[in-house]
Amino acid sequence: MDTMIKKLAITGLVGLLAACNDSSSSSSSPAPTPDPEPSVPTITQLSKSGDMLVGRTIKAESECTDCEPDKTTYTWVVDRTGTGVFGDSITVDGVEIRDHVVEGQTFLVTEDDYGKAVRLSAIANNDGLSSSDEAFVVYRRRFVEDIVSNLSGYSALTNDGTVIAWGKDIGPDPIQAEDVREIIPNNNAFAAIRNDGSVVAWGNRDHGSDASQPSGGDLDSGVVQVFATDAAFAALKDDGSVVAWGYAYNGGDITLSHEGDLSSGVDDIVPGARAFAALKNDGSLVAWGNKLYGGDVSEGSGGDFTGGFKKVIHNTQSFAAIKESGEVITWGWGDGGTLSEPLKNVDDIIPNLSAYAALKEDGSVVAWGHPDNGGHMDNFTQVGLSSGVKRVVANAAAFAALKEDGSVVAWGKPTSGGDITVGGGDDLSSNIVDIIPNLVTFAALKLTERGDHEVVAWGDSMFGGDTNWSLGIYKHNVSEIIPGTAAFVGISSIDNFNANFVFAWGHPEFGGIISPGKISNVEKIVTNKSRRNTFDGGAFAAITRGGGVRVWGEPRSGGYLTPEKQSELNTRVKDVFSTTASFAALKENGEVITWGEGTGANNSNAAEALAPQDILLESSL
Repeated sequence: MDTMIKKLAITGLVGLLAACNDSSSSSSSPAPTPDPEPSVPTITQLSKSGDMLVGRTIKAESECTDCEPDKTTYTWVVDRTGTGVFGDSITVDGVEIRDHVVEGQTFLVTEDDYGKAVRLSAIANNDGLSSSDEAFVVYRRRFVEDIVSNLSGYSALTNDGTVIAWGKDIGPDPIQAEDVREIIPNNNAFAAIRNDGSVVAWGNRDHGSDASQPSGGDLDSGVVQVFATDAAFAALKDDGSVVAWGYAYNGGDITLSHEGDLSSGVDDIVPGARAFAALKNDGSLVAWGNKLYGGDVSEGSGGDFTGGFKKVIHNTQSFAAIKESGEVITWGWGDGGTLSEPLKNVDDIIPNLSAYAALKEDGSVVAWGHPDNGGHMDNFTQVGLSSGVKRVVANAAAFAALKEDGSVVAWGKPTSGGDITVGGGDDLSSNIVDIIPNLVTFAALKLTERGDHEVVAWGDSMFGGDTNWSLGIYKHNVSEIIPGTAAFVGISSIDNFNANFVFAWGHPEFGGIISPGKISNVEKIVTNKSRRNTFDGGAFAAITRGGGVRVWGEPRSGGYLTPEKQSELNTRVKDVFSTTASFAALKENGEVITWGEGTGANNSNAAEALAPQDILLESSL
């Protein structure tokens, strides 16, 4: 018994000691170290190298921490749908259009991608165990798509809706607006409608560059169209109201002279030189602006302005309107604003600077306005215009009517073409198919016995009224006549060769002389802009097949190109625009080239903004 007790005691003591030893060992040994958390990569920089030009390959470049750079993955998405949502698709005319997706570090730009927003995204990795959050950047190639000019400057609209302007009264910052869908010029200012329906303006302050305090409402939203007189603007809003700004006596203040409601119901606006006329949805008409020039419908021959208007026409000093019944109503203090007797059954009205000619439904013509400039006809002319007239054209101070038998009847200032015997003495008694006026003379295409067309002209010989000035063989096979202010340009086609040649006649300082055969294969001809009844400019620019540009005329107005400029304009010109004394060429890649000595010829302060370039639109970093 004692022995058993001793054994149990010893066993318990050993167990106790062992337990104590375990406890002591446990409390003094360190805890095992857990496995470290895997590092998470982070992209710190993301960009692309290379210009986003058609046919170019651009490359993604990035920097990251806790990563293996060669395991970074890249995705390019091109917003071909134009929705601003990357990776979507739309259906247009039954055809599905999808955004373009490319996986990989490089991306080849195609014509379908050019100018579109491109989203580059990247995810960094390390050993394939951990990935970063997605980082992204969005680029767009910005380039000029269109140019709008006025008398003194240019405004370029880019593919992303940015406006870049240069010329007179523009100021130091060439960027005038963003998110623009349309640009409207007057003589010396510009207005633009943004995609959200708001309006911004720039240029000459007196002509409407400040649109912050318009008359008749606000320009913050809802603008559908903008119209311009010489020095003011009027906006038509989606609720049918009108808002105006600019020089008050050119229509910039709708409270001047008008009788009627412009707060609603307006369907259309017709701008004159210094006043506006609005056509309402009930058929009535409201005018405002300088009352001497048609800004007050109570000034003139009077009539019923409550409804039924079909067409509104203006010269520089007044307005005339044709009603659905064929009745004519005129207003304005200036020439043409008053009819001596009622005029009905009118189909069309043609204005010059200070008179009107009405073509009636029976083919006869009636004229009124300044008597020396076509507002009066002698008895012989009246007989010639009593029937058979199919078209009437006008220059500044005369009219010419083309009759169904191919003959021409003219009246107005004789040296401006109002007398067909003044000028080169060409036969205008038959086979005339078209009449083209410049500022002070007329030219026409005449069908020959050979079946082609030759040029005839009349009016002051110095300004294009005589075709016998150095025309040679180019007088025949004429397909088109383009007028300048004091000269004409003809295009003569060469049968079976798909070619043409350019010739000119008129005042030498206004482009009336060009070396024979100097310019051929022409697709478009542009001349300087001109103020009303003013011999501005005097140069021409021709775009030839292949996109080259050739010029002639008054050198200071753009009729001369330095060798350096000519080399820039030898190919790939898309279009040409002008002011009174300069030109701007838009190339296919969006590059802009200017020349001449007038306002707008120097675009140095806008050159950097005008240059085609890749713009970073958005970044997650």
